[in-house]
Amino acid sequence: TGPRMTIEIRVTNDNQWYFDGFLKTDRGSLTLIDETKTHPTGEWMHAAVTYKDNTLSTFVNGQQELTDTVGYASKVFNTTGKTSVGARYNLTRWYNGLIKAIKVTHAALPPEEFFSIPDTLLDGDREMHSETNSMEIYPVPVQHELHLRDLWNHDLPLTVSITGITGQVFYHAGFLPENAMAEQVIDVSHFHNGIYFVVMQYNDYCHTRKIWIMR
Repeated sequence: TGPRMTIEIRVTNDNQWYFDGFLKTDRGSLTLIDETKTHPTGEWMHAAVTYKDNTLSTFVNGQQELTDTVGYASKVFNTTGKTSVGARYNLTRWYNGLIKAIKVTHAALPPEEFFSIPDTLLDGDREMHSETNSMEIYPVPVQHELHLRDLWNHDLPLTVSITGITGQVFYHAGFLPENAMAEQVIDVSHFHNGIYFVVMQYNDYCHTRKIWIMR
């Protein structure tokens, strides 16, 4: 019931969706929603919300859709704040789709910077760019195709393996340096549902990421 922000996608009967951005502060609440601003399902889309100078705005694929103002009496520094991804915090209105990435910045970025945000790790009050977070994998969970891209240019041959929780190898491939940075698409449609591990290796450097395959 307290201050909160929700970012929701609402699907229509004809399989279109529209954006619903909501912010509640200690002064009031604001809903940004227009059922006529629809978008097709079944495509990768970028949805964003910014809040700066009491102004809340929503964007789809970098294009602003709606904006309005709502203020607050005091800033909220809440060390016990909670986040729910895929459903409201009261476990209603489940999201039935795929999520490639969720990124949050301390500053309200202009739309032209939305697509240049690198993957980061949060360590206390610092943002770190780290080799341990150099693998971009989506969607989550995986259904039929796994997209994988290395964000660091090691200039070395790359090997990629997918193993099960018992260590059984289900996929193994090597890539030359000129192809290592390109996005790789791996067909996992013949894999059973469950937990797997993606292993990327350059010489002595090895990075492992856990994935879920679910249909």
